[in-house]
Amino acid sequence: IEGGIDSSHSNFLHASVDAFRVTDAHLERVKNSANLRAKYHLLDKSPRFTVKKTDYGLVIAVRRNAEEDTYYWRLTQFLLPSHTMIPYQKGLSIHGHCWVPRDDETCWVWTMSWNPEAPLSEEEWKAIREETFVHAHVDPVTFRPLRNQDNNYLIDRDQQRSASMTGIHGFASQDQAIQESMGRVVDRTRERLGTSDTAIIAMRRLLLQEIRALQQQQEPFAAHHGDIYWVRSASMVLNRNVPFDEGARQLTGAEV
Repeated sequence: IEGGIDSSHSNFLHASVDAFRVTDAHLERVKNSANLRAKYHLLDKSPRFTVKKTDYGLVIAVRRNAEEDTYYWRLTQFLLPSHTMIPYQKGLSIHGHCWVPRDDETCWVWTMSWNPEAPLSEEEWKAIREETFVHAHVDPVTFRPLRNQDNNYLIDRDQQRSASMTGIHGFASQDQAIQESMGRVVDRTRERLGTSDTAIIAMRRLLLQEIRALQQQQEPFAAHHGDIYWVRSASMVLNRNVPFDEGARQLTGAEV
C-alpha cells in the first residue's frame, strides 16, 4: 500500500537511464509529449505532498512545478482499508490495487485497469499483455508472479546498463522487487521518514486510529456508507492560485 501512495519513487525506480541522466534527446522528446506524467516528473523531481483525510480514507495530492503560472497535480486515492488508485490523465484508463492479507507475512495483490468513458484501447491491452506498466504475469495455479525473488526477477544487466534503472521489466515487477527486498517483517524503529513520506505517515496513523476504534466496538463509518467510495484519482495542470481540491472536483467524483 505504501508504494501505491508514494508519488515520488517513480522518478528513480521506474525511470529509464535517459530520463535519470536527463539527456538532451530525452528532454526534447518528453517536452513535446502529451504524457503529462512523463513531462512534469522529468522537469520537477522534488514533489510537494498535501494529504487530506476523507470519510473513505485519504486523498494524497502531489504538486510539481509546471509552467511559470501553473502546477501539475497528481491525486492518489487511499480507500480504507486496502485500496489505492493511481492518478490518471482524463481520457486514459485508471489503474488501482487492492492489498488483501493472506497471513501475518504475505498478501494477495489485485490489480485493476478500467476506463470510465470507453473500452480499453489496443495500446492499453498491449501494455497489460507485455507487462510494461502495472500488470504482471502470474502462475495460473499459484498466482505467484513469474518474475520473483527466486529468479531474481529475471533482471537483465544489459538493459540495466543501457535502458532501465533496474533492469527489471515492468513497473509491477520493479515495485515487487523493492517491496520483497525489505523482508517479511520490517523493523520500523530503524526508519527515518522524511517529507516525501508524508502520505505514508498519514496512512499509518489513520489505520491505527481505525484499529483502536474497532477495538472499542466502533465500526468504521464507511462500513455503512458504501456510496462514499464513488471517487476517482486524477491528474491535471492548474493555475497556481487554484486549490487542488477545487480544481479537481469534477474529475474526482465518480458517476453513480
